[in-house]
Amino acid sequence: MKMSNGELLGWSSMRFCTNVESSIRFLCLEFRELSDMLFCSY
Repeated sequence: MKMSNGELLGWSSMRFCTNVESSIRFLCLEFRELSDMLFCSY
């Protein structure tokens, strides 16, 4: 299966975006848990 540079670039950037999105979502969840713990401890 041979891909052109444009196709490869589009595919990798799309994949990168989904990775970034899931990372941000994960960080938000972690941060929410941390802030909940902080607020509950006071």
